[in-house]
Amino acid sequence: MENASKALIIAGAILIAIVLITLGVVILQQGDSTTGAGQTALDSREIESFNSKFTKYEGSQTGTNVRALINAARSTTAAENSNGSGHAVNVYKGAPGTSEALTANDVKPAGKYTVTANYDATTGYITSLNVEGTFN
Repeated sequence: MENASKALIIAGAILIAIVLITLGVVILQQGDSTTGAGQTALDSREIESFNSKFTKYEGSQTGTNVRALINAARSTTAAENSNGSGHAVNVYKGAPGTSEALTANDVKPAGKYTVTANYDATTGYITSLNVEGTFN
């Protein structure tokens, strides 16, 4: 009878240990999923912050605003290259799909232009902007 009693005590201790280990694993998994969701939210805010520098220029713009856009793209690209992220934004002359670079000297200050943003399908960052209108 004494051996059976000890066996039941050992079996109970093993069951309690299994329950505690399972509980610990579940808590760790919940913590990991919370951290992953937080990282995803942080990444999307970073992308939104980066893109907001350029989305305000989308649509119909004056030549002065397009010149400001070109300067913003140039300075952002330089800053991104120096910090190692490599998110370059190029500004092109013409409809989306063209690859002729646009400079501030090409833009008439009083002219009317249409700006279209092109996004990277994988990351969501703006990679280029196309400006349509009459150039110098």
